[in-house]
Amino acid sequence: MMYEIHGNKHCPVNSFLEYTSKLNTDFLDIWQKPKEKVPDSEEEPWYCNVPVGVNTLAKEMKLISQNTGCSKTYTNHSLSATCVTILDHVWIPKQIYKCL
Repeated sequence: MMYEIHGNKHCPVNSFLEYTSKLNTDFLDIWQKPKEKVPDSEEEPWYCNVPVGVNTLAKEMKLISQNTGCSKTYTNHSLSATCVTILDHVWIPKQIYKCL
């Protein structure tokens, strides 16, 4: 769950909305490969219509957790495991989240 922080320039909701406004609408994945340079036109997407590679995404998660001062280095797996634990704790059936 993501909470809005009114009046904060680092509000996660506003950051997410800004990010999604720059995505390529011809491709439905949320993790898209960035273009080599920011387009000149405001209407043109900043991202290609291809996904970010699995290895690239895995490296980014590690860098994000280190650069933001998290108490430990997180990986894609640790976030997925945390999500599954939370869903299990609130009695969501395993069939719904077993693909995580």
